[in-house]
Amino acid sequence: DHGRGYVPIHWLRNRLNLPADRFDSILDQLSASGQIILQPGDPSSLTPEQIEKSYQDETGNLRIAVTWSKDQ
Repeated sequence: DHGRGYVPIHWLRNRLNLPADRFDSILDQLSASGQIILQPGDPSSLTPEQIEKSYQDETGNLRIAVTWSKDQ
């Protein structure tokens, strides 16, 4: 077990530089297939821009990081 690496979604979004809808679609697909876990977190440590570049799921919950699924 290598542990879990948490990657901030805002960081990943900036690095990949994809259109927002495409990036969100990829996150949706990877999450639905169980390859990643979209992690909630405390947004008080984030800037407004970082919150904006995080991810809001279909139920309106803010997700601020991704991890690989433990099974991957």
